[in-house]
Amino acid sequence: MPADFGAGIMLKNNNRWLIAADYTWQNWENYTLFDISDSLKNSMGFSIGGQFLPTHTTLSPYWQKLRYRFGIRYSQTYLELNNNQLNEFGISFGIGLPLSRTRSTVNIGMEIGRRGTTANDLIEETFFRISAGFSIVDRWFEQRRYY
Repeated sequence: MPADFGAGIMLKNNNRWLIAADYTWQNWENYTLFDISDSLKNSMGFSIGGQFLPTHTTLSPYWQKLRYRFGIRYSQTYLELNNNQLNEFGISFGIGLPLSRTRSTVNIGMEIGRRGTTANDLIEETFFRISAGFSIVDRWFEQRRYY
């Protein structure tokens, strides 16, 4: 894999909301595989996103415990066609569904975006991505009071 660099910052207000921003850069121009190089360009990307939790008390209704997420990103990919580096743009939305009696969540998200351009007789595609995942939180190294 090529050398890369990334930096980010996050602002958080207790457990109610957070906003984060990231920057990444990858050195694809010097990348070789089995001493064979390719005509790749360095890539870089910016992203910003956030999460909102209406309330976080145990007595709140379930829908107020959902974590609402959003994000937007832009990147210059490592691909180059006809001396034009392909760009990518995406907007994402998601939700975190808490599981009862645990701190674990089921995460569901979707992203819609566009890659490339039709300028200079190039190609452009619109994509739609759906994702699902689990965040499993367990209480390790805690002594149980009752068995």
